[in-house]
Amino acid sequence: MNKYTHISEKYLDPCPQTFYNMMKEIIQISKTVIDELLLLEYFVIPRLKQKIDSEVYEYLNNNLPDELSILANNCIIEEMRTETITIEDINEINISIFIEGYICVSQEYGKGEDYTTIDGNYPFSVPASLSVVDPKIIEIYFHDMDVDNSSWFGE
Repeated sequence: MNKYTHISEKYLDPCPQTFYNMMKEIIQISKTVIDELLLLEYFVIPRLKQKIDSEVYEYLNNNLPDELSILANNCIIEEMRTETITIEDINEINISIFIEGYICVSQEYGKGEDYTTIDGNYPFSVPASLSVVDPKIIEIYFHDMDVDNSSWFGE
């Protein structure tokens, strides 16, 4: 594209047909670039969402939020569903995102004959940062997770 964007004396007086052909070529090249970017978006975004889902699930299993641990003797995360991922900020080092979703848990109570479980779903939100220093390695850093357990208390 360099020859089309850096005008030199060679291109000052082009014939109309040459100019038309060059413009047609610029449009075709631009369309190809945009199509490739769209294909890349369809590849990258689902993969990134899958990575975020996996990391959030692992984070929850390793760092059970207090809002869940106070609900039962044993609270087991059965499933985690990410509903929305919002991009808050992008710079040369990080992409700041805000994740919202639901945590599906099995709350275990009692022992022996008194043992019972209750399933619960609780909304959560967590800000996070994705390191983009090395595009081959996506590192996610979570900040304070908020889990809304108010439905358990009838609020």
